[in-house]
This record gives sequence, structure tokens and C-alpha cells, in this order.
Amino acid sequence: MKKLIIILLVFVCTTGAFAQKERKFVREGNGYYADGLKDTTKLDTISFGKAEVAYRHALQIKPDDFHWQFNLANSIYKQNKPDQAASEFEKLVDKTTNPAEKTMVYHNLGNSLLAQKKFDPSIDAYKKALRITPNDPETKYNLAYAMKMKKKDQEQKKKDQDKKDKDKDKKDKDRSEERRVGKECRSRW
Repeated sequence: MKKLIIILLVFVCTTGAFAQKERKFVREGNGYYADGLKDTTKLDTISFGKAEVAYRHALQIKPDDFHWQFNLANSIYKQNKPDQAASEFEKLVDKTTNPAEKTMVYHNLGNSLLAQKKFDPSIDAYKKALRITPNDPETKYNLAYAMKMKKKDQEQKKKDQDKKDKDKDKKDKDRSEERRVGKECRSRW
């Protein structure tokens, strides 16, 4: 009986120690993340980097925690690494059934994709978020912004292509003029 009590006591103590350690990392990560958000005049990638490390430590102990994975993805995004953040957000899409959480994931996935100028996928992500939470003003704004940026990008590409075609036409005209002049010069001799 004493052995059983000792084994249970050791088990409870070690389990509690692991739980305290993971929560310590999360609190640490949350603190660094909050520090990074304090100064809005610059992007504090050092604080967000420290937050990322802390969240990764917590996830080593408890790898399936949705909130910590979400915080990790946010801290990566805040470090100006939208490709890595998008990858993390994509992993989270199927890890929750909570509508509010799913909306946040799709919204932030859209932000990460938009930062990479991946307009169509970002628009799709925002639309998925709005299907869940149709009245979210931030997502509506971001969707409109992504659509505007896509249109602007298409217009710029068209301008660039028109300029390229115009330059090519001018070069072709110059070459044919050189040939004509060259033939006239040869015929004189």
C-alpha cells in the first residue's frame, strides 16, 4: 500500500511539474508577444522571436494545443515571415471546430497569403472566414483590400506587358528601318 501511495505521489508530482513547465513557457511567450505589440512604431522581431521560441518549447511538451499553435503562427507572422506563418495557419484549419477559432485562423491565413502577394488564395481564405462569421468587419475590410490589390496588380502587369509589346514593336520598326537604309546604301555603290 505504501508503494502504491509513493508511486501515485511521484506520478502526480511529475505530471504537475510538466504542466507548470509548459504553462511557464506559454506565459513567457505571451509576455514576449505583448512586449512586441507595445511599440507600434516598429516591428519588434526580437520579442516575437523570443515568443516563438517559448511557444515551441511549450508545444514540445503538449504538441496538440490549438491555442499555443495559433500563438506560434501569430508570432511567426509578426516576425515578417508570412510564408512560414501561412504554413502554420494551414495546419490549424482542421484542428478546431469552434467557429470563432476557425474564423481567426482563416483571417490570419488570408493576411499571411496577402503579405506574399498571393491574392487568389488570400481572397479564398477571407471568404471562408466570412462564411463562418459573415459580419466580421475586419475580414470584410481585408477581403475588399485583397481584391483591390489583385486588381491593381493585374493592371500593373497589363501596363508592363503593353510597354514590353510597345518596346518590341519599336525595336522591330528600328530594325526594318536599318535594313531599308542599309539596302539603299548598298544599292548606291
